Amino acid sequence: VSSPGVERVLRRESHYVASVGERVEIRLFAAIDGAKVLRGRLVGYENGTFEVEKEDGTRLSLAKESVSKIGTVYFD
Repeated sequence: VSSPGVERVLRRESHYVASVGERVEIRLFAAIDGAKVLRGRLVGYENGTFEVEKEDGTRLSLAKESVSKIGTVYFD
């Protein structure tokens, strides 16, 4: 049995909650401000909504339905 590692795709609600505070990469179905890929820190997950602090310090609330893929990432 192997560990999911530092970088892993988050698929379940329990994964989202356990990853609060981690750095994530989010792929969106539709672009926001011209970007379909966002990187930042997962600040929270509640009632189907991700709260993300982007690398520039701005915060976004994203509905789970707007996210095609989310995973933890290791980056400086």
